[in-house]
This record gives sequence, structure tokens and C-alpha cells, in this order.
Amino acid sequence: MTYASTVPAALAAITTAFTAAPALAGVEVTDGPPQRNSAALEALSVGWSPSEDVDAVEVTTSAEGLAVPDREQYLIHCSLGVLNGDRDLTAARARAYQIHGAAGATLAGNQSLGGVVMSAQMGDHSLRYSDTDAGMLARVNFTIRVDAYTSR
Repeated sequence: MTYASTVPAALAAITTAFTAAPALAGVEVTDGPPQRNSAALEALSVGWSPSEDVDAVEVTTSAEGLAVPDREQYLIHCSLGVLNGDRDLTAARARAYQIHGAAGATLAGNQSLGGVVMSAQMGDHSLRYSDTDAGMLARVNFTIRVDAYTSR
């Protein structure tokens, strides 16, 4: 008998969906941390948070009964950032929320991630700013709520 979590497949499916989404064209999408020394002005990281005390994924597993798969419910932490070199915070924030909306629309159009999970939907989010040497950075940290069954 085998046992496998859906987490790895869900992370890969979300990254692939975001990369292929026309509304996210030009946004650097990564599975995990952003690329080092990237020149991208817009980036979206799946399964990553800029805060070291936030795990990539938080999973709760519960038994559904004998001889049936376990139920997995988890949060995938994601982060997107928009850097505006003109120091226009309003524009950076507006674009960050456009990207957040495009990510949400992408998930809404394929909530099962091609059959990998039962549902994947946007969860909570937060907004923070940084005044960097390169310009104003608007960052939206958000979760994706997933409901699935493990394989058995």
C-alpha cells in the first residue's frame, strides 16, 4: 500500500498554471524562493514567504476512515512583489493587486488543478511596502487554501 501527499503535485500545478496564464505574462513566477539577482520588476513566488518564520506549506491531515485516503487541508504561502523605480507607490500597489487578481482568476478557472486536488482557492492576504534603493516595493503575501485526499 502506498501513501502520498498531494503537496508536491499541487505546488507544481499552481506554478505551471500561473506561468501559463496570459494575465500573468511578464511576471517572473517561481516555485519556491524568487531567483537571486533577478532583474524582474514583477515576481510571484509559489510556496514561499519572505518571512523566515512562515512555512512554505502548512498541512492538516485527518483520517477519513479505514481503507480510504486521508483528508489533507493545507495552506500554500505565496508572495508577489512589484517594484516601481519611479517611486510611485500608488502604481506599484495597483499593479500588485492586478497580479493578485490574475492569480485568483487563474485558480478560479481550474480549482482542481487538473484533478490534482479537490479544490484550490485564494485565501487570506496582507499588503506591505518597502522603500528600497531601486524604488518602492509593494508586496502582497497570500495563501492558497487546498482541500485534497492523499493517495493510498
